[in-house]
Amino acid sequence: MILGRPPIQPKPFLISDGMLFSSNVSESEESAYSSTADYIIDDRAQIASPSTTVTISNATPAVVTWANHMLPANTPIELTTSGALPAGLTASTVYYVVNAKQNTFNLASKPGGSALSTSDAGSGTHTATATRHDIYQAKIATASVTASISGTTMTVTAVAAGSLAVGHILSGSGVTAGTYITALGTGTGADGTYTVSVSQTVGSTTIKGNAPVTNSTYWGRADSTNKFRMFDSSVSSQSSRADSMEVEIRPDKLTDALLLANIDTSSSRVVVKDASDVTHYDKTYSGVETGVGLSFYGWCFEPIIKKKDLYIDDLPNIASPRITITLTNTGVTVFCGSCVPVLTRRIGTTQRGLKTGLIDYSRKEVDEYGNNQLVQGRYSRRVSLTSYIENSVLDATLDLLISFRTTAVVYVGINGQASTYIFGWFNDVNTEITYPDQSLISIDLESLT
Repeated sequence: MILGRPPIQPKPFLISDGMLFSSNVSESEESAYSSTADYIIDDRAQIASPSTTVTISNATPAVVTWANHMLPANTPIELTTSGALPAGLTASTVYYVVNAKQNTFNLASKPGGSALSTSDAGSGTHTATATRHDIYQAKIATASVTASISGTTMTVTAVAAGSLAVGHILSGSGVTAGTYITALGTGTGADGTYTVSVSQTVGSTTIKGNAPVTNSTYWGRADSTNKFRMFDSSVSSQSSRADSMEVEIRPDKLTDALLLANIDTSSSRVVVKDASDVTHYDKTYSGVETGVGLSFYGWCFEPIIKKKDLYIDDLPNIASPRITITLTNTGVTVFCGSCVPVLTRRIGTTQRGLKTGLIDYSRKEVDEYGNNQLVQGRYSRRVSLTSYIENSVLDATLDLLISFRTTAVVYVGINGQASTYIFGWFNDVNTEITYPDQSLISIDLESLT
């Protein structure tokens, strides 16, 4: 069995903006989210590659200030600067958002990790870029009220639509951009008073209130954008493009293998170059299953069966690789569910007799008249296997698995047997110290949907 670690922990993306150097896949599917727009229930809006100048405090922990950032916990963040970042932070390194508030957050070196500190103020202008490529769906309409503001108190006298809440970003004639509700006064969504974040004077006028998309009461994350579906933590969602799809990724870590999952393509070409643009690898793989229909009749008349998954394990392990992946399906649409570059580690030798299966989340419904309705949903793969492993590395291997118990990684049961490829996690691990030099390790795996 082989374990492959992606460049960053996928929560929800496994490639950051800085690692995706180029792509010919369009991202413009929905209108960009706007705090001043009018939304009704089920409207969709997207957020893609937000980037802005920020301030970073010299503190324990360091506080990043980004007005109305709307960044969920564990969002990957990369920093650049015109001068020097505060000591303790490194430019173009992937950090993660923790302790997010309306205008501020801390940074951690891993999802859910401890907040990092700085030891000086740095210099120059700092820019933060967040890996956000999300499509959200509105659960409730934009709030529209008649109100006035005096100082930090907003008084609502009439409600035309929706309901106001703490965190709503306000807009209207004379309202300072970025103003939001910080607390309820006598109002609890309708008429009454509210405390706002910026002191100002606004006469009675129409004021709109929109919740940030990260407010799960008002918005639900529906999908990733088309460009980034192949780099998110869902195997079922697919990036698509007519005829061909080409992306270049530049992981900042060593990479020696690549998993292309849930694909529909006639051919896949992978080219690896180094930082000097010297080619070290260039191979093209057929997208057709050659082991199906080997008889003359089958070869001539049976439908063509496409490979759903392709695992490539011979990429050159070079520093700062530039990996170009070209998927071709001339005349039709090419699809890719997951593109996962990894650094691998072998975990023993898989025994024969492993079990594969799936969990189907489709719905099968029968009404009172006996009519059937089948609603296709997502599914996840299951693999149960046992491997021989050297006793000398058993403890280290268990520690490694424990470190990935809540992180999606790539598992390969048998190379060349696509049904044993899992991009997901383990549910259960057991060991049996059987022989003086070798033991058995049993593991139950489940893929992302």
